[in-house]
Amino acid sequence: MASGNVGSYLVRESGRKPGTYSLSYLGRNGISHFRVTAVCGDFYIGGRQFDSLNDLIGYYTEWSCLLKDERLVYPVPPPEPVVGKKRVLAKYTYNKAPDSEELSFYQGDVFIVDDVIDSDWLWVTAQKNKEKGLVPAALVEDAMVLWEYFKTRSTGDPFKRAPEGITRFLIRKQGMQYSMGGRMFDSVDAVVGRYKHEHIIEGLSLREPVSRAQDWDLPHRPMTPSRILDQQNGSSFMFRSGAPGPAILNRTQPAFKRGYLVKKGHRNKWKRMFFVLDGFEQHLYFFEHEKRTKPKGMMDLSFSMVYEVHQSFFGRPNCFQVVVRAFNEFRVFYLCADTQDLANEWMEAIKKFCGKPVNTNLGERDVKQLRSLEVIIIEAHKLSSNKVSHPYCMISLNEVKTCRTKTQEGPSPIWNEEFKFNDLPSDVSYYSVDLYNRNKRSKDVLVGSAMVPLNRLPKGNVLDEWYPLLPSSHAKMEVGSIRVRSKFTHEIIMPVEEYYSLKEILLDKDLQAVKCLGQVCKDRVTLASTLLKIFRHEREEIFLLKP
Repeated sequence: MASGNVGSYLVRESGRKPGTYSLSYLGRNGISHFRVTAVCGDFYIGGRQFDSLNDLIGYYTEWSCLLKDERLVYPVPPPEPVVGKKRVLAKYTYNKAPDSEELSFYQGDVFIVDDVIDSDWLWVTAQKNKEKGLVPAALVEDAMVLWEYFKTRSTGDPFKRAPEGITRFLIRKQGMQYSMGGRMFDSVDAVVGRYKHEHIIEGLSLREPVSRAQDWDLPHRPMTPSRILDQQNGSSFMFRSGAPGPAILNRTQPAFKRGYLVKKGHRNKWKRMFFVLDGFEQHLYFFEHEKRTKPKGMMDLSFSMVYEVHQSFFGRPNCFQVVVRAFNEFRVFYLCADTQDLANEWMEAIKKFCGKPVNTNLGERDVKQLRSLEVIIIEAHKLSSNKVSHPYCMISLNEVKTCRTKTQEGPSPIWNEEFKFNDLPSDVSYYSVDLYNRNKRSKDVLVGSAMVPLNRLPKGNVLDEWYPLLPSSHAKMEVGSIRVRSKFTHEIIMPVEEYYSLKEILLDKDLQAVKCLGQVCKDRVTLASTLLKIFRHEREEIFLLKP
């Protein structure tokens, strides 16, 4: 492939992770590899969902760029033939359980296997009507190939052990009959019976079947999120021996979290969904509810960052967003928790697995960089009275919108609204203020924008400044100006044991260190607030308040 043309690509199944594919692409800067994850018949790359691998390849061939200005062009044949999806045949008639993802079927129905949920259940597509769902593995067998004898479970082509080795024969089901070697039979028993008395190959007939131990009991229901929770809470539900359940649901390590969040859909509709965080794979799945096996979608956290969303943005509290930047595309998932504490828990859990995985030692992980930003939108001047009648401002971190002001009237609006951003994502390098004019009958119009790089703000100090508003057309003319007060803080927090000696000095009964800090520190309000927190935590505030 390295000697091919730019735009060449190869798709192959991963040998290390079953159900995962690798897309190798020869670009201008060499070969790049991209992970494709298959879940219940859907395929995900960079968190984007496709119904098939053909749809995925077609999308990055005709509609979108895989890399900047680079698309898939020349397919490269794989070194080995690609095996198509397995087909299974229903041995019995089955009626599904109410309110489940199972499929009802008749004896003889054929299914395409999309995913193996566990040893008891398969996720399939019905060949007759393309319906997708779960079927019990014990009630189906390989549709194209069978073992020599009907009562043994099919795991490969039917075969006969000859002196030269194993010879395989294909039995096809055609309607209600079976075809082999040009002959038609009423059943598989008839096929076996004939070739027990006649030679199936020269000089050889069938003798004893090869059998395997089977458990023909009806399997347990598949492990949905709710069943995992029931098991953890001590319910009577038990796994069948050897059935681990789906990997994304059968996890209890700290790298995993699950629970309900409200997700924003199209046209500002919010829907309550069940989320499962898989930290090992850096995936965040969401389901219709905890009883579902197939996820509605997945976010690839290796391409993602988490941002807080201010209450002013949607008019509802406890919101945050997961921003996915993959393959020159930008997508935002807005989520809302029941409480602020729960929102903080989810944000902290997701942040740990965002971005490319980096191997660091324990000491490096104990050091935390805390970046915070305070922005006060004060007022705007010199706006056009003809174009701006109901202005409001939208604040974005990089290009990610996070909060907005209230709508004011007139060309000289005054807001005095404050917004705080604690624990800024590491990729944020600037914030921007976009001034819009609200229009009740049509879409709001962007009047102008001001961009403020964080590296130009004095660290730890307040900057009150007027910024020119530049039009969205990138013309050099100004459409007004806006006054913004900013404060950017970048702190490095060491492990707590590093502060023990400093705490002893500050808490000394003579308060000598506190008096010295009061003489040299300019921001005495912040100093007093910080010292009071330290003394109150140690229950020594009485010494700080003495005259």
